[in-house]
Amino acid sequence: MIAVDGRPETLEERIVYWSLVGTWALWAIGALYIAVPAIGWSLAALIFAQRHGLIGDSEDEAPPLPLGAWIWIGGMALTGVALVVGHLELGLAQLLKSFMGWMKGWALIAVFVYIGAATRIRTLVLFRASNMLALQTLIIAPIMLVAGALYLPRLEFVSPLAILGG
Repeated sequence: MIAVDGRPETLEERIVYWSLVGTWALWAIGALYIAVPAIGWSLAALIFAQRHGLIGDSEDEAPPLPLGAWIWIGGMALTGVALVVGHLELGLAQLLKSFMGWMKGWALIAVFVYIGAATRIRTLVLFRASNMLALQTLIIAPIMLVAGALYLPRLEFVSPLAILGG
């Protein structure tokens, strides 16, 4: 039997792997709201730069994006244009605030579609990271269930990252 290793090898695989494995840690410090869009946009920028030969080896020809990915990207870009047009009368501050909200919300749909279509992340890496997250959840869940059943006092935690939104 051949042993297959699910450890991440490429930079993209490492980013996705550690993002999934670190989900509970990000949640615990209140960084999930900020980290997910930051990771998504950073990974998309990295992939874009690699696909267009700005960084890395240009020997490996990137396959074209499927039509479905282009439709999603176009649709989300169109919602961004509609948002800008709809907010022109509200002033620059409100326009920027809404546009940033769009970028960390609706635009992420297209960003993650692009990441999924443009990368060659091995499914084994995703399986391994998902299993690690599931194991963490299985360890944490009984503690949280018992705390809820015992009506322990709630901890009101406000992340220092709340200043960035969320």
